[in-house]
Amino acid sequence: MPWLSTVLRVHAAIGVCCGCASVIFHISESFPLDVYNRCIQLDYAFAFLATVSHSALLAAVFFRETPHVAAPLLALLLLISVLGVRLFVAQTDADANNTQRHADRGSTIRVAGIMLVPVLLAVPICTHVLLFDPDFGPVVLSWVLSFAVAVLAWLFKLPERLFPPGTFDYVGNSHNVMHVMVLVTFLYLHNGSRALLAKEMRLLEVEAIEVKQGNHCF
Repeated sequence: MPWLSTVLRVHAAIGVCCGCASVIFHISESFPLDVYNRCIQLDYAFAFLATVSHSALLAAVFFRETPHVAAPLLALLLLISVLGVRLFVAQTDADANNTQRHADRGSTIRVAGIMLVPVLLAVPICTHVLLFDPDFGPVVLSWVLSFAVAVLAWLFKLPERLFPPGTFDYVGNSHNVMHVMVLVTFLYLHNGSRALLAKEMRLLEVEAIEVKQGNHCF
């Protein structure tokens, strides 16, 4: 399934780029404001592309036996990725004159809403997989739970809002939790999908060998 391998490679590449963009953004926090704004554009754009790639990989694996069904959905996700990146760039350009380096709660919720748009397209797929696909179900369940932890920690500032100020200033704050869970989310979905596809390929190879041996018997 060459097209599935391509989707997996794109998912991995975007994951790596997302991590690099995040590192660049955090380094830039002490840089001039215009550099900071460009770096946050890059960070948001790749974070958005990561959510698109998650949905694309889910769709590709779910429709692995019907690529003609997967193709339109992947094309739609590609269109969403272009529009989303343009939206983040425009939003950051609009805030370029803002001297505040850290987003307020309203901005955080707005960013989260945009990030979740491509994930919402995967909700029907996830629901069907969790109910009816015992092979892919555990992978999707792990992905959903880890993604939920990352989003909830980021939005609701957990765990620091439950403890005295300063408790999690350096380690263990919501930002740290979000980054760790984003990595866990990526690994669950990517490695789980690869393992499932590899297992199915091995089964197909075994079936082909058995058919070939059966033909030789006749």
